[in-house]
Amino acid sequence: MKRLIFLPLTLACAAAFAQTTYGPGPGGVVPDANATGFSSTLNIGVGVTSVNWIEIQGLRHTWAGDLAITVTAPGGASVTLFDRIGFPVAPFGDDSNFGSDGTGSSWDTLTGRTYRFQVGGADLIAHLASINADIGATAGTYAPTNADDSLANFTSFNGTAPGDWILTIKDLASGDTGTGNTFDGWTINANPVPEPATMAALGLGALALIRRKRKQA
Repeated sequence: MKRLIFLPLTLACAAAFAQTTYGPGPGGVVPDANATGFSSTLNIGVGVTSVNWIEIQGLRHTWAGDLAITVTAPGGASVTLFDRIGFPVAPFGDDSNFGSDGTGSSWDTLTGRTYRFQVGGADLIAHLASINADIGATAGTYAPTNADDSLANFTSFNGTAPGDWILTIKDLASGDTGTGNTFDGWTINANPVPEPATMAALGLGALALIRRKRKQA
């Protein structure tokens, strides 16, 4: 009998704290050699306790070392996914592509690929260093890095209130013009703050369980 009482409560708790994917936020064209870059807004109407991963869909851009990508939460906390990998050791950064393989001037012919950023993911810096010029980075899950190439995490997003999340992509070097330097959209996977009604239901369930145990004692 205790198991039958406990099971619905356990399922309710799991549902209340389940990971949820939000988005996609809109994609767009990344302007060449522009410090303002392109910003995409994704509204999440609930607070989140933590962020699990951030995914960019259909990213294509020649010369990966040109790009810097950050995500900013409603409260102003910001995390860098990567920032001009290979720069300034190489004058213009890493010369691999995001997206499919191609030549240095093939920005309008690349096929976009999806890149997920998650703590514990693969080393994007090492991956780019291991492939040749004009080869596209493999789609997959990579660890976010700070501007100094050290590993980053998403802990600054913990406890974020509802509101607009902003993804900003900057191309900080010239030479990659054309409408092919784009991405299709982006999503955030997070653990939402349970709604008050859900918390109240959990509280009532726990109270009923306590009362049942007292009666059986």
